[in-house]
Amino acid sequence: MLRAAAFIEPCLPSPADKPPSGTNWIHEIKHDGYRLMARRDPVGIRLITRRGNDWTQRYPLVVEAVNHLKVRSCLIDGEAVCCDDRALTIFKVLCSPRYQPASHEVNVAFAARL
Repeated sequence: MLRAAAFIEPCLPSPADKPPSGTNWIHEIKHDGYRLMARRDPVGIRLITRRGNDWTQRYPLVVEAVNHLKVRSCLIDGEAVCCDDRALTIFKVLCSPRYQPASHEVNVAFAARL
């Protein structure tokens, strides 16, 4: 019997008075969305929130994209974001109780941290 891999908690940012300096540092854009871990293993594909909730059914297009990867297993740290026609994130759409990913007119993207 196949078993799902154990939950891996994502690394979370920590506050700082100023950004680090030097040539060995890069920055990351802060998207306004939901942090998700896309996991593919022998059991299947799951989208797990940073608190361990399974949101696979909420973002079927992200699941489909992970399914197209030519890998047997992976763990991708990312963020589900909803964008308008100018590619600006609109978090309130994701928060709406009426939000239906498959039928909404805005784009849902998965911004991965690789």
